[in-house]
Amino acid sequence: NVHNDPTIQLKYNVLLILTDGVVNDLDSTKGLILKYRHLPLSFVVVGIGRADFTEMNNWNDQQPDLRGRFTFVEFRTLQFDPAALSGKALKRLPEDVVDYFSVK
Repeated sequence: NVHNDPTIQLKYNVLLILTDGVVNDLDSTKGLILKYRHLPLSFVVVGIGRADFTEMNNWNDQQPDLRGRFTFVEFRTLQFDPAALSGKALKRLPEDVVDYFSVK
């Protein structure tokens, strides 16, 4: 149990990526995020601009075993509601942290 072992450091990281365009090699990106699922790390990607983020939104809607610890938020749709923007960007973070530490 992670809580009873004093040698385990309870650290977790969030990588925030701001992008003004779509990811050109989405399959490779998905593979990397899934590959590093064993790390204490969540990826939050905010799409800025007028790019077509359909593929990113589709990936974001997948089940956690296919999505990994990945969250995508489109800035344009929430730009005038900072609370909603931050809420959507961080919504999955508690479940990501629990997922990571329950596997350890």
